[in-house]
Parts: sequence; C-alpha cells; structure tokens
Amino acid sequence: MQEVQPGAQRASLAGRRELGLAAAVLALAAALRIPGLGTQLWLDEVWTLLVLRDLPSAAAVFRDFHHSNNHHLVTLWLQAVGDGDHPVLYRLPSFVAGVAAVLFAGWAGLRGGRLEGLLAATLAGGSSLLVHYASEARGYSLAVCFGLASFLAARRILDGRLASGSAALAGCAVLGFLSQLLYVEPLLAAGVWLAAGLARRGPDAGTAARRIALAFGPSAAIAAAAAFFLVRGMELGAGETYVLSEQLVRALSHAAGGPARGLPALACATAFAAAFALGLRALRRAGRDEWIFHLVAVVLAPAAILLLTRPPTLPIRWFVLPAAFAYLPIARALADALTRGGAARSVAVLALGAFALGNGARTATLWRDGRGDYRAAIRYLAEHDADGAIEIASDQDFRNRSMLQRYAPVLPPGHRIAYRPKLAAQRVWPEWVIVHRYGPEIPQPAELRDPSGRRYALVAEWPASDLSGFRWYLYRAAP
Repeated sequence: MQEVQPGAQRASLAGRRELGLAAAVLALAAALRIPGLGTQLWLDEVWTLLVLRDLPSAAAVFRDFHHSNNHHLVTLWLQAVGDGDHPVLYRLPSFVAGVAAVLFAGWAGLRGGRLEGLLAATLAGGSSLLVHYASEARGYSLAVCFGLASFLAARRILDGRLASGSAALAGCAVLGFLSQLLYVEPLLAAGVWLAAGLARRGPDAGTAARRIALAFGPSAAIAAAAAFFLVRGMELGAGETYVLSEQLVRALSHAAGGPARGLPALACATAFAAAFALGLRALRRAGRDEWIFHLVAVVLAPAAILLLTRPPTLPIRWFVLPAAFAYLPIARALADALTRGGAARSVAVLALGAFALGNGARTATLWRDGRGDYRAAIRYLAEHDADGAIEIASDQDFRNRSMLQRYAPVLPPGHRIAYRPKLAAQRVWPEWVIVHRYGPEIPQPAELRDPSGRRYALVAEWPASDLSGFRWYLYRAAP
C-alpha cells in the first residue's frame, strides 16, 4: 500500500477547504437572492406584461416592441409564462444568471490564485446591486452573466484557443445583446483587449490582423446586427432628470454598499474608485494585461456611451455592469493586501467587513420594503372609502395608473377604482391623491392643497427600495 506524503496530504486538505469555502460563497450568494424573488412586481416588469397582452407571438416581441423596456430574452420568458401573479417564476432567469455570474467572477479571479478567485466570488456574491437585479424580471442580471462569460471567452482566445474562444464570445454576444443592450460595454472591452493582446503576440502585423479578425469578427458582426435590428428606431423610456456627478457618486457608493447621498456616499464612492485604481495597478505590475479589459468595461465604454447618447435619464441600474467588472481588479488589490500582511492586511480586512455590513444592510432593506407595497395601498383605499367607486388621481398618470390597474384585483367585491387623469389640469381634485417617489427617500409634506384651496392630509405611506419601485404617499381630502 502506497504511503501518502504529509505535504501531499496537507495540500489535499487545503484544496478541500478552499473548495468548501467556494461552495459556501456560492450557496450564500443564492440565499441572498431568493427573498427578493417574491416581492411585488414594479413598473418596468408590469409594463412588459401590459405590452405582451397586445403581442400575439414571439416574432412580435422583435417586430413591434421597439422600446428600451424590452429586454428581449426576459420578454420572451414572460410571454412563455403568461400573464398572472407569478413573480418568482418571472424572475427565475435573472436568479439563475445571477448565481452563474458569481461562479464566473470566481473563475475569472482564479488566474491570480485561489485567494483572488474566492474574493472575486465573495464581492460579486455579496454585492447588493447584483443581488437586487438577480431578483428582478429585467435583463441586467443576464447581461452581467454573459459579460463575465465574454471576459472568460476573450481570455481563452489570448491563451491560444482561438477557434473555441471566438465561438464562445460570439455566442455570448448574441445572448448578451438579447439580454440588455448595455452588454455592448463588456463586448467593446473584450474587443480592445483582444486587439491589444493579439497585436503584441503576433509575429507580424499581417498575422496579428488576421487573428484579430478571426477572434472578434463574428462578435463585431453580431454587434452590428444588434445595432440595426434592436437599437434602430428604439424609443428610450422617460425617467427622472439627473445631475451626472450625483449619479456617479450614488452608483459608486451603491457598488461599495454605501448610502445614496451626502458625505458618507461621497466617501464610499471615493474609496471604491481608489480600490479599483489600485486593482488595475496590481494587475499591471503582475503582467496581466486584463487590466485593459477592466479599464474599458468600467470607465471608457460607459463614458463613451454617455457622451455619444446624452441620455435624458440615467438610472443607477445602468451602472450595474461596470460595477460587476470593477469587483475583479478590486479582488486582486485585496488579495495582494491580505498576502502582504501588516497594516495592508488590516485595511483589507476592515474594507471587507465594511463591504459586508453595508451591502448586507442594503439587501435587508430590499427584503423588508421590496419594490413597493401596492396591494396594501389598494386594500387601505377599500377599507377607508365608504363609496364603492374610489375616486383617485396621482402626480404621474402612466406609472401610478398602471400599478393601480395591475393590483386592482385585490379589491373586495363592490369596489372599483375610478382614476381621474391629469391632476395638474384639475381645479378640484378627487378625494384621494397618490404622490410617488422613485430613488432615494425625500420627506414629503404633511399637507397638500388643490387649486381651489381644498386641503389634503397625508394619511398613509408605503416604502420601496431606492433602486426599483415607487414609494407611495397617499393624501385624502379633509372633511
């Protein structure tokens, strides 16, 4: 019988321990994403279901739904499930993609060693941004998943497996664009990284150019097709006006697990940006040219899209892909600090603790408040309105009327909602008025007055996450 050497035995035990840690991280990531699946659907999800009522086939999803709210893979899935009350089922693809993204992040980090891989998976798994969109029937979680898979495919090409890597990248491009058009950011990053890497590896300019064409040509053709068939003629949904610097601070702070505004948000945003910069430097010092990919995916591609499109609205969800890719170089910086020891290790441990606490608190808020409690609001109206016809108006017709229509079936028999549009044009408002807020919480006045001078008191409110959903403030006419 062959004797097992102590060194080999220790290595085997260490490998099992690390494998167990990786499995625990993946299981925890899945557990964090499950509670949000059952929260009430919010406008963007409801909107897609409303549009699908008029789309007779899957082909019509591509032919007749030219709007930024159409995330094609998710829309097709919702169409297959059918209109009903199935929030968990509607969000299942996002959940699966969200867990797979954590696995891919860990896989991407393994190039720098097991510690880096474990840290990359931990950051992606615990990120409240990624948790949030992995429990929502939109395409952002899928785009993150296919974006990370594109990174791995590009690395495969640079490792010398051109044919299989190019095919994998092209497949990711198809699925990525059908998930969410912001997938263009990681694809651009992959293209720049491949061009730089293959040019440096090629024996001459002609050979390098042919390799670049073979590696990225199919994906570039898919991107051109997406621009022609999906982007051309697309209507961009309206949203809140924004100040770019405020949204950038808010997005960076969210990625770190920090608050939405104020000096604490600025401090968290600055720390996150500094950690990303340190990660890029660490990758360059280690001779790993993937820092090129991360610089383009996180900074240059989003900046170019903003400059070229000048969008009228800039929600935080548009930053979810850059945030996901920022975690990879940050994992490298943390791994270096933990390995170095001393003060650097202490700072890294404190940073990981702050990340866990901040993101844990934000995730708990999603579990507690969901994406709004529209059922409770409608039940409140039925309980406190003696008349069967509940006359109501709001500060935004499309948003609030859509949600009232969606959840009106919870009304008891004999009650119905009589919605009066165009509140701003009415001299005398109806008995009930809804004021909605999207984004960070802003205190609302305890009283409103209509143009005739009639007083309305704030009688109830229902919170929501500041990433998705509406806070509803209900006002009632004073006797």
